[in-house]
Amino acid sequence: MSEIPMKQATFIKSSFVFFFLLGTGLSGCAHVPAEPDPPPRSHSLHVEGDFATYTYTGTHVGETVKVHYSVEHVDHLLVRFQVEAERDGEKRNWVQEIVDTPKNRDTNNMKAVYVRREGQWKELPNIDNKDLRALYEWTLPKGTFRQAGKAFPYTSWTEVGGQRFPTQCVDVDGHLGFVPVTMHRCESDEFPWRHLEADIRAQATNELLWGVVLESNGRVEQPPSPVKK
Repeated sequence: MSEIPMKQATFIKSSFVFFFLLGTGLSGCAHVPAEPDPPPRSHSLHVEGDFATYTYTGTHVGETVKVHYSVEHVDHLLVRFQVEAERDGEKRNWVQEIVDTPKNRDTNNMKAVYVRREGQWKELPNIDNKDLRALYEWTLPKGTFRQAGKAFPYTSWTEVGGQRFPTQCVDVDGHLGFVPVTMHRCESDEFPWRHLEADIRAQATNELLWGVVLESNGRVEQPPSPVKK
């Protein structure tokens, strides 16, 4: 356990919006036709013990990067994650808290971010998400994605762990730096981790420049709380 006191859940408005898939941090924003907002939830879909691992690959990533998330604590919509990123034997660990709403997930608008220093968990200022981006540095593509033309949204179904989830996908053309690319991503509001896959490929060669896939997910059953007699 991280031994960090949970902060009171308050809703924070973000002053910036960009596609930031579990830390991928694309500076450009893929504009998708607006859909009606789903009814607000009073509780996160996450429960304590949930875990997931995402794998990042592509020429912009270099060595394969794995990011493992585990849900340490849930209080209504406020969720605390333990995060471990690994690349070529090197590891980074931190804790992040988020009020689990679609808007906050879309912008990675964290309630708090902590790293362990001198044997204690220290909260980072994370002004404009700079500290969070630094922690996710290994997963970031090189350059800025700039959309060109319309986005092409479509729906499908995705099976994860024997369950089928309604999935919203989008393909959009643009440029990553000066390279013409197509960005693809799929996610589901009914899947607790929401994000399923995303990639950016060069249009001329179909080369994978950057990609992330859900490698595994599940739930560690928590022991029952002791009952006082």
